Amino acid sequence: MTYEYDRCGMYGQCEGFGSLRSRFGRRKRPLLAGAGVPNRSTGSHLDIQGTVTSVRGTPVPGSIDVMQGGRRVAFVNISSGRYTIFDLGRGSYQLVVRAEGAEFSPRNVTVGLSPITVNFISSDTGASAGGFTPARMTYVGVGEARDLSTGSAIKIQGTATTTRGTPLTGYIDVYQSGRLVGRSALVSGRHVVYDLPAGSYRLSLQSSGGSQDRNVTVGRSPITINFVI
Repeated sequence: MTYEYDRCGMYGQCEGFGSLRSRFGRRKRPLLAGAGVPNRSTGSHLDIQGTVTSVRGTPVPGSIDVMQGGRRVAFVNISSGRYTIFDLGRGSYQLVVRAEGAEFSPRNVTVGLSPITVNFISSDTGASAGGFTPARMTYVGVGEARDLSTGSAIKIQGTATTTRGTPLTGYIDVYQSGRLVGRSALVSGRHVVYDLPAGSYRLSLQSSGGSQDRNVTVGRSPITINFVI
C-alpha cells in the first residue's frame, strides 16, 4: 500500500497544526491506483497523433493509456476519432486503446524528436452500419496481414467516394500475388497506405457503396489512387 505524508519540522512541529507530530510525518489516506497520471492531450511538443476508428472508418470514442515498462505513465482522450499525445520524451512506449464495444491491438512505439502517426483500426467486426458488414481481418500478431494505415513512409493515398462526391465508409485490402498483405481503413472517405515495398499490388475497396479493385505499382514516390462508386 502506498501512502502520502505531511512533512514536519526537524523537532516534530508540523506547520499549520500548532502541535507536535511524529518527526516522520502524519499518515494520510491511501493513494488511489493511477493517481497523478497526467493527461497528455495537450502540451508544447507533439509526440504522437492519429485516428481511432472502426474497420468501417467510423470514429470510436474512448481513451488511450500510455504504458512504459508495464506502468501507466499518461493517458489521452479520443475526440471525434482523433487523438494527440504531447511531451512524453524520447523512449519506447505502448499505446493501449480503451473503448467500449470495440477491441484494438496495443501498439508499441518509439518516440524521438519528430512526431509520429499511429492509427488504430478496431478488430471488432461484429457490428454493421448502413447494411455493410465487413469481412473479418487478420491483424499483426495473429496472422500475416497487417494494418497499413500507419507507418513512416506513405506509398499510396487517395479518396473513396460516390459519384456525387459523398465519402464512403469501409476499408481497402492490399493483395500481392493473390495473398492479403494488409488493410487500410477509410477515414472520412480518405485512405493512406504506408511502408509497402516496391512491387505490384491489387487494391480491393470494400465499402458501404460497393466494391472495386485497382491494380497499382508501388515505387519510391507516393502514388494517388481515387475510388469512385
